[in-house]
Amino acid sequence: IALSATSLTFTTNAGVTGNLTNTFNVNSTGGAVNFTIAKGSTGCNAISVSPTTGTTGTAPVPVTVTLNQAGLTAGSIVCPLTVSGPQGSGITPQNFTVNVNVGAVLTPTVAAVVNAASYAPGPVAPGEVITIYGTNLGPTTLTTYILNSNNTFATTVGGTTVTFDGTPAPILY
Repeated sequence: IALSATSLTFTTNAGVTGNLTNTFNVNSTGGAVNFTIAKGSTGCNAISVSPTTGTTGTAPVPVTVTLNQAGLTAGSIVCPLTVSGPQGSGITPQNFTVNVNVGAVLTPTVAAVVNAASYAPGPVAPGEVITIYGTNLGPTTLTTYILNSNNTFATTVGGTTVTFDGTPAPILY
């Protein structure tokens, strides 16, 4: 059994949700080989691997490693994986390491609040459509609006909520 790499690293921040994925390949040099992938007993709760079994052939078998970012706290995580051939085959198991570096929660910073039609700054009026500029205001990938069952815009999109005096505002994107 041969692996295309011996490790991969995910970098994220606490408080982020959603999944990150990366891949490596399992191959063999001496013909088709059945293999299994086992996760270590510690550091692997947020990691999933697919497939966990397979057969090498003429082409490498891609293995997807997924990190569930929800609930991670700042620090480092190491998840060891072992790729093994059939028991008793004499094939040397290969080790693969998934490293996860989790930074601190990102603090939102508002740079400007403007009217969405004119881009003019100024006081905000009830019902006005505004644009908020800044950093760490929401997910890294733009998320579109969500219509509720009563045809109103959702007040939480992509894990982000905007409030005015404690009242959640509809989010368009």
